[in-house]
Amino acid sequence: MADACNDALREIFAVEARAHLAQVGAGLALLADGGAATALAPMLHALHTLGGAARAVELRELEWLCHALERVLHAAPGAALAPDHLDLLADAVALAATLPGEPGGRSGQRALTVVAQLDALARQLGAAAGGDLQPAARIATS
Repeated sequence: MADACNDALREIFAVEARAHLAQVGAGLALLADGGAATALAPMLHALHTLGGAARAVELRELEWLCHALERVLHAAPGAALAPDHLDLLADAVALAATLPGEPGGRSGQRALTVVAQLDALARQLGAAAGGDLQPAARIATS
């Protein structure tokens, strides 16, 4: 019975995850077109919501990606992101979109690599803005 409930919960989660990631993708497209920083608030909300929900259904890699994406967007609230930065964000969103459908939500080392790249970008953007942005407490890989 618990397995059936978990399966149903994951199906619901997968539908909602696609909607949140579509919103983030749309926001990235706006930013890539030189769009307004008004795209940031809905993106941050979607990422935060999705990260928390991913934790609830034990999709740790998705949780880590969402929170790393949040850190980057917080580090660059008004800054224009360079094309290579936007490419990294788009790659992270594309990877995140694959995770709800994977058995166990596991992506191996790929998610951890992208999280490290996002954290490095967040530190770079934070330093450029004169801030002292430190990544959140590191993830447990067990």
